[in-house]
Amino acid sequence: MDNYSNTSELAKLQFNKKIEEYQEKNITLSERDEAALFAQCVELQVLKAPASAVFPSFDEMVVNGSDGHYSVSGFVDSQNSYGATIRSSFTYNIEKTEGQWKCTDTFVDSASQISSQLNSNMVSNSILWWILSIAGTIITYFIISASLDF
Repeated sequence: MDNYSNTSELAKLQFNKKIEEYQEKNITLSERDEAALFAQCVELQVLKAPASAVFPSFDEMVVNGSDGHYSVSGFVDSQNSYGATIRSSFTYNIEKTEGQWKCTDTFVDSASQISSQLNSNMVSNSILWWILSIAGTIITYFIISASLDF
């Protein structure tokens, strides 16, 4: 099984849900718009806070290709692990075979794993700096207290 298959499978579930929402509104998407929507669903799998994601309209995304093979580029505004809203760019190569979309990029799952690892390291480093700053404050307090005694 490919490294990115799980990400693509989760994206397919999200994509199918969104397609149903369009169908309920009697909106039919072109294949290019479907490609853009699927790329957004793939990007949702990589984000820290997917519920906060705001994507541009399909017209604002760059979709190159045809006949089921597309390269989709765009951006998303979403919250990072600290709650700040940031804009991230993305580009995915996706294809539609036998009526099913999939991401053909192996870096998708890798990006998610790297991001998770970096976040874990940042939390560890934040705790270390917090402890060091408290220790520094305590040491500074005692130095100032000792100097006032003279």
